Amino acid sequence: MSPHRTRDGRPVCHRSEICGVIPTDQLFDTDEPWIPEAKKTELMNFFQTADAFVFLIYGHTDSRASDACNMNLSQRRADMVPSVARGAGARVVDVKGFGKR
Repeated sequence: MSPHRTRDGRPVCHRSEICGVIPTDQLFDTDEPWIPEAKKTELMNFFQTADAFVFLIYGHTDSRASDACNMNLSQRRADMVPSVARGAGARVVDVKGFGKR
């Protein structure tokens, strides 16, 4: 028997947990989806030092624009983050934009 199998050989599944959150509203300029180079370094450091197996990237915006505009912007912002994560050797399994919701 191992910590990954029961006595009869069935695999043991452990519930996953979200273990880290970084507020990224500071990473983007107003109404922009691009991450400035200085902020990319900060974000890369987060991914390199976070003790996580995989990452879920969820983007949000404030309420200054229309819902449609915010949905588009939040998705575009969320789509920018995985390249930085992968550059740091992190594994990203999900990327979603939620607008101001």
